[in-house]
Amino acid sequence: MFLNPCKEKQVSVILTLTKNSTPTILSTSSFSDISVDCVVFKFNESTLNLQVLLVDRKKKVEGHPTTSLPGDTIQPNEEILSASKRVLFNQTGLTTPLYRFGSFEDPARLNDSGTVKKRVITKAYLGFTNDDVLTFGDLAEQGGFVATNRVPKKMLYDHYQIFCKAIDALKKAADGYLVPLNGMPESFTTTQLQRFYETILGRTLDKRNFRRSILAKDYLEETGAYLRGTNFRPAKLFRFNQQKFEHCLEKELEKVPVILF
Repeated sequence: MFLNPCKEKQVSVILTLTKNSTPTILSTSSFSDISVDCVVFKFNESTLNLQVLLVDRKKKVEGHPTTSLPGDTIQPNEEILSASKRVLFNQTGLTTPLYRFGSFEDPARLNDSGTVKKRVITKAYLGFTNDDVLTFGDLAEQGGFVATNRVPKKMLYDHYQIFCKAIDALKKAADGYLVPLNGMPESFTTTQLQRFYETILGRTLDKRNFRRSILAKDYLEETGAYLRGTNFRPAKLFRFNQQKFEHCLEKELEKVPVILF
């Protein structure tokens, strides 16, 4: 599950339990920054392939690859959700709703040696897009969508771990039929939507059960139109209601433990 943007200021969802680790003592010269990293997915319906957006950083970090997720530190007096949208747009030209799914707080996450010189806590967001046009600027010089099974394990800092956590969060959301559908066409059939979910989960779903479960969600609306011109009978077309989706997320948040943000 991830955080409803409408509730961003109040709460943060506990997604997983982590093992206790030995506390790291920071020197008086150390300090913390907050950054945002964005995991943006795209669904390729023709190949039934899930892709993720990766960029190459202009500024090289010694000892680290340049391949990374879009990300940067937040500005003073900037809300974290606003920062995630700014960073994504400045680096790739994309605008899409983003949902926070995790926080990465290892004091030495930027340093392979484990020595803490500067601590940066990052808030990680995920979203979907069906936009093919990317405009690079700011920190990113190039990039593109890569199949999730071809993402390199060697990425900047802990970005591969962030990507893996995003996949886990996406699968948990799919189990509850709460995946944001911003990567789907403007109108789609339940068959297309089932393929989308099966691609995320990596398994086949029962058609009758899927249809019953997904149509019970308020965020799916009938368009009144039908898909015709196939060998099958005309199929109803649906659209995604973003506002109702966020309301569904809000109701789900009431069922899980939360902590003050």
